[in-house]
Amino acid sequence: MSDTYDQAEKAMRDLLDASNVMGSNDDIAQAISNVLLREHRTLQQAFFRSFKQAMDGYSKGGSDGRNEGAIQLAKEIHNSDVYLPFV
Repeated sequence: MSDTYDQAEKAMRDLLDASNVMGSNDDIAQAISNVLLREHRTLQQAFFRSFKQAMDGYSKGGSDGRNEGAIQLAKEIHNSDVYLPFV
């Protein structure tokens, strides 16, 4: 895999590790939005393009009662008509 893939995978694992703390949702949501808001608008758009594409793969994964809401949301995000052009 590429260096970009490895970097993104590590960042995602770090984010999921941070999420594995009871009551961390608000802190994580605030940190994500604060970082996004400080980034260049083109990078914000690029991130959401990748995120939307990732939701396709995630939504095809297995589900049970613990993640069925997340799977449903992933399907809705991926299937949305929102166009995210490179600008």
